[in-house]
Amino acid sequence: MDDEALSPVIGTILLVAIAVVLAGVVFVMVQSQNEAPQEVPRVGFNPDHAGAGGSLTVVRVDADAGEFSWDNIAIAEGSTASCTLPTGQVSAGDVIECTTEGTLALSYTLPGGDTVLLYETEVR
Repeated sequence: MDDEALSPVIGTILLVAIAVVLAGVVFVMVQSQNEAPQEVPRVGFNPDHAGAGGSLTVVRVDADAGEFSWDNIAIAEGSTASCTLPTGQVSAGDVIECTTEGTLALSYTLPGGDTVLLYETEVR
């Protein structure tokens, strides 16, 4: 049996395997860069501290109104203020009423299902 022929065969197989793995890694990296980032709508609020908890009035909305609804906004975990969110499309003039003082954090659910912090403030 000729043992010298075994080493080049193993070397060739290892080179092909490394090339395949490297091509797979490059493919995954390129594919992940092609995904467009999801934009989070920007909303501006004006706090009104009159009363026990006060309110927050929407003063600016930078988003496509057809896709930006109060259904996608929730009071985030850790909020201590008791507040009620409006319904329908988010628009300037909408009011979030709060009956108690504390922290209010609003989270937004992206179309893909991820949740991000949209706004956080102290209600007084």
